[in-house]
Amino acid sequence: MSKLLTKFLPSETAARRLANKVQLLRPKQAGPTLLVMNRAVLSSDIRAVAARSSLNFATVSAAQFEALTAGVVPKADQTQTFFNPTYWTGPAERREKLKTITRAFLDRVNGRIGFDAVVVANTDYWQDEAVKDACRDMGKRFIVLCRENYAVPLEQKLLDDRIRQTGFVFEGDAVAVASDITRDTMLATGAFKPGSVHTIGWPRFDSWLDAPITAPEDRKLITLVAYQEPLYLAPKNFDDVLHAFVAAAKTSGTPGRFCIKLKKMGHLSALLKACPALLFSGVKIHTKRPLDELLRQSSVVIGYNTTGILEGYLTDCAVIVPWWADAPRTHEDCLVTKDTDLDLATTYFPESAEDLKALIGDAFAGKLPPRGTDAERIAQFQRFIWFDRTATASARFEAVVKAALAAE
Repeated sequence: MSKLLTKFLPSETAARRLANKVQLLRPKQAGPTLLVMNRAVLSSDIRAVAARSSLNFATVSAAQFEALTAGVVPKADQTQTFFNPTYWTGPAERREKLKTITRAFLDRVNGRIGFDAVVVANTDYWQDEAVKDACRDMGKRFIVLCRENYAVPLEQKLLDDRIRQTGFVFEGDAVAVASDITRDTMLATGAFKPGSVHTIGWPRFDSWLDAPITAPEDRKLITLVAYQEPLYLAPKNFDDVLHAFVAAAKTSGTPGRFCIKLKKMGHLSALLKACPALLFSGVKIHTKRPLDELLRQSSVVIGYNTTGILEGYLTDCAVIVPWWADAPRTHEDCLVTKDTDLDLATTYFPESAEDLKALIGDAFAGKLPPRGTDAERIAQFQRFIWFDRTATASARFEAVVKAALAAE
């Protein structure tokens, strides 16, 4: 819809039309109101905070908002981090056009609903630069509930390199991150003001604090968290795993017990291209269903170098990290490896497709127990993401928001 709007309507008119569609997630509470530029994964965190706080949320698709301004910025400049200095040093008329479109959108939302701050998922996306600028003009706060977690040295170096190359400076008001590792990494770059980055964990994991774990005999699903993209560092391994997973599903006699969790349905085409047999395998594909719901029904979760695999340690399901082809790595660039006693105590590491099929067979028969004690599994999760059995990330985020709004 937004592409059609931008094609046939003036940009500012299209922006106001999009703003007219923004709605509150629930009847207005007593607390502040936040306008969220929503993205995959962030939406799960927002739902969690909305359920556990007095904050109000109105959401708009970040992709739809981006479509309003994408035609103003050349493709070559639409690059994370690198657009930050370009926004200011590039043509003044381009900057003014971006701000005009953005203000048309924000002013209409503010007039209809009223909001105190904008919340986005990343500190340095190109399409958010004009939003930061407009928020300053409007006296609104710009807050990041960050999806990125720089938990391994490789990612930390990449962030530092990007900031050094670009001179990026974060000009928003507050950043909420998943871990002390990420907070310290961000602050060490010099791009963030002291005291502006706060460790809260991720609110989507709050559900593990109060929801009962499904009894083992009722957990029937065999769940694969997809990692086909090169950014996860093991595409060859994933190709093998996908074929082994589909083969196991087809021979099980109950393929409906097998499911694959994808971030976006658009990623399905890559899986079908790699493994056409998936189409008729009976394996269920999930994008919108929250991962915690799937894991509560799962006896095993299979994955590699993803937050999804870490979430498995909060459950009583077996965690499997395939470990062959391009998968074997160290903690320099991978979350879960065979480097430490804790990794080995909590995780299965099959070293071939046949080993993986054997583990899946055991899980299907109810004979694959989770590895490690509850304390060991929680400790494995806490290595990378803040988590406390006595507190919620949602409450910590609410505190960050209120402190940012109260600041001079």
